[in-house]
Amino acid sequence: MILKSLRLSVNRENHKMAKDCILCQVIKGKLPSYKVYEDDIVIGILDINPIAKGHCLIIPKKHIVWFTDLNPAEGSSFSRAVLVVSKRLKKVFRARYVTVLIRGSRIPHLHAHLVPSIKDKSSAADRVLDILQFVQENQKPLVKLAEMKKIAKAIKLANP
Repeated sequence: MILKSLRLSVNRENHKMAKDCILCQVIKGKLPSYKVYEDDIVIGILDINPIAKGHCLIIPKKHIVWFTDLNPAEGSSFSRAVLVVSKRLKKVFRARYVTVLIRGSRIPHLHAHLVPSIKDKSSAADRVLDILQFVQENQKPLVKLAEMKKIAKAIKLANP
């Protein structure tokens, strides 16, 4: 399998394409992909190991590991691609919704998973979200309501 045969690396200092990064290899055209979107900053491709039909990835062309490392122009392009491809997935697959998950950890190159929820077909993303909903509805509150005001204020005032 391609993913297992390549050693993954992170180059956080200068965010240049990391030689061994599988997503950088896809961007350079050294590994095959099925593009569904492209602009100057990001590409969208079909996932090679989909958890649902139409499962796509949105990937910055520049080697960036974390969503919070994007500059405003990159963030705008990345978000626009997520929105455009999500709308296309809804139309093509008549999906009720599209699950969006942003990662950068397992493969250390930022990417967003877009997984359409297709009628009468449950995907792994749907099952994970069902578990998350169950946990949220049944766990003891992690934060007391009085503390939420302080947390909200701290987030509002934080300088990114």
